[in-house]
Amino acid sequence: MLRAASDHSGGMTHDEETRHLAAAESDLRREFPNVPAYAVHEAVEIEYKAFDRARIRDYVPLLVAKVVRYRLRHRILD
Repeated sequence: MLRAASDHSGGMTHDEETRHLAAAESDLRREFPNVPAYAVHEAVEIEYKAFDRARIRDYVPLLVAKVVRYRLRHRILD
């Protein structure tokens, strides 16, 4: 499961956020093997962009994964 890791400055670095997002996408691909990889990637990108203005970034990858997982379970894809 995806975990948000913080550094001592109180926030996740951009590189950490990117790694966590990639791990979330990989987890979602394994969880939904019947969904094409491009569809999972697109859903992750769409949800990630929705958090562009989020000031607190530590949980963005976790929230993206949660929303995409919900959309995939309920077949809600754009």
